[in-house]
Amino acid sequence: TLEGEFYTNYAQAQTNDYHIDNMNNSYLAGTYHMNNNGGNSYGMFLKKFAPSGSLLWEETQYSISSNYHCSSINGIEVDSDRNVYIAGNYKTNNFQMDNISASNVGSDIQAFIAKINENGETQWIINTEAPFDYEKGFSDVKIDPLTGKIYVAGYKLTDIRFTDGSLINFPNEFAILEINSSGNLINTFTSWNPYPLNQGLIAATGLNQGGG
Repeated sequence: TLEGEFYTNYAQAQTNDYHIDNMNNSYLAGTYHMNNNGGNSYGMFLKKFAPSGSLLWEETQYSISSNYHCSSINGIEVDSDRNVYIAGNYKTNNFQMDNISASNVGSDIQAFIAKINENGETQWIINTEAPFDYEKGFSDVKIDPLTGKIYVAGYKLTDIRFTDGSLINFPNEFAILEINSSGNLINTFTSWNPYPLNQGLIAATGLNQGGG
């Protein structure tokens, strides 16, 4: 089963989101805890399974931390070409997926969005570059099924570096970002109250929060 494959390699794990694409492949994403030679590793995972349940590929990233949720994939979405978009947060001084590294990485918690193609190869990473440590991250990502527009919800987004090099700042605010498939910013919606933005993400995409 998917659950059996998933939990085999982790001491403790939590699935935060799932998706089934247009070829009936399944995706699981979340956060995990491993005990490595007496040290604690907390990290994130993304796994893609064939309709038969066999593992096709996986992406993992870990950090040495006392906080279980410092490194986590919180939301995933898959487009019609089976590119995967993931949203979350990490805490490591060397955040890298395949041969792509996050920009100006420090040791504080950072928010990120990444695009991965159907073969499990990372295409780009967008991340915050905040010089101080507080809880921040991207909580979910959705794609409008009619227009293909990509929307990402986040909080306390300080100094976001986009793929075109631009740096945008939304300190202490909740925000929905509209981005294109190349990782460039198209539009923003901000608020001090997360509730209307959560509802706005649902309204903009026609999809409920969570997996599916």
